[in-house]
Amino acid sequence: MFARIKQVLTRTLRRQLIIGMALIVVLMMSLFVWDLTNRQGTMELEQQSEEAAALARGVSTSAAVWVASRDLSGLQEIIQGVSHYPGMQHCIVLDLRGQILAHSDPTRRGQYLTDLPQLAELKVLQRTAHLVDVAGPVMLGTHHIGWVRIGLAGDAIDAELAQIRRGGLMYALIGAALSVIFASLAGRFLTRRLNAIQQVADLVKSGKSDLRAIVPGEDEAAQLAREFNGMLDAMTQREKALRESHESLYSIMETTLDGFWRVDSQGNLFDVNPTYIQQSGYTREELLGMRVSDLEAEECTAETAMHIQRVIENGRDLFESRHRRKDGSIWHVEVSATHRDTAGGQLFVFLRDITQRKQAEAEIRRLNAGLEERVRTRTADLETANQALTLAKLQAEAANVAKSAFLAQSV
Repeated sequence: MFARIKQVLTRTLRRQLIIGMALIVVLMMSLFVWDLTNRQGTMELEQQSEEAAALARGVSTSAAVWVASRDLSGLQEIIQGVSHYPGMQHCIVLDLRGQILAHSDPTRRGQYLTDLPQLAELKVLQRTAHLVDVAGPVMLGTHHIGWVRIGLAGDAIDAELAQIRRGGLMYALIGAALSVIFASLAGRFLTRRLNAIQQVADLVKSGKSDLRAIVPGEDEAAQLAREFNGMLDAMTQREKALRESHESLYSIMETTLDGFWRVDSQGNLFDVNPTYIQQSGYTREELLGMRVSDLEAEECTAETAMHIQRVIENGRDLFESRHRRKDGSIWHVEVSATHRDTAGGQLFVFLRDITQRKQAEAEIRRLNAGLEERVRTRTADLETANQALTLAKLQAEAANVAKSAFLAQSV
């Protein structure tokens, strides 16, 4: 049955053109109406939010003194004064603990609400087509003493949007009828020449991408055929460039001495090269599907997540990390990562083993520490020798003075 209906609808190009144009007009009109209703709904919702915010500010200003004095009757009179506002769903005054001091439904007084904002500032708690709920602080001078909740229903918005949809449907049907008439007239002139393009398009879809449409002349159908052929040529060139790019990428992956990953936007590995397989000790099957955090030392996970976010924001980053091999041993890597939006949010990551470099750096630090200790010891020895030399010099000078005094007394 389905095949029969399909055959009837698509038997001729003219019929396809008629049906296609009718569907396109209906679809575009439907999208237009959908977009119009969405925009109108957003505007109405924004306006209703502003109205609710203005009411909340007005009620909070009027109720400040009454909340401070705990005058529940005065507060209830204020609430009753605004409860007849069009679309008013609820109007509530609460203290800082969330207790209802006044309500458009008096039976709710004394109850508590817990979903109040943390900061003393106006906040939209809910904004949907059915309800806009706004909470505003009650301020007495600079002191926050309570809250006002205003809720406006969206029944009027729903009615207005329904009217727009009905009008849009009528225009969509009129547009579809006009498109059928126009397509029927145009199909008489285009069918034969467009049929050549259609035949080539069908053959290209089946895999014969080297075929081209031959439609002589300078009219629109001939121009369309030339544009169609140019599009096929461009697609062929792009496919060739993409294939060469993939071949180059895989050549680099297979021959580079550094490890290589391809990581999706969720941080899962979906491609690795033989170098990293050898470095990590895992098999390819074990690595595919693992998360980046599964291969890192635990203390590096948070820092690497920060670097990956930086790669996504800036396009590239270079940092160091520590990975854990399958046997549990730790090795140091230098990570060079790039991100391309055109690759579906993929990260291309090169990982260089720098374990020996890190060990050499640690050895140099150890030798430097030993050298510094020897310098300090030598310096202390020199200071002790200088002190001893100074003492001997002083003793010699004292002996000379004593000698001179003895000789003077002997004469």
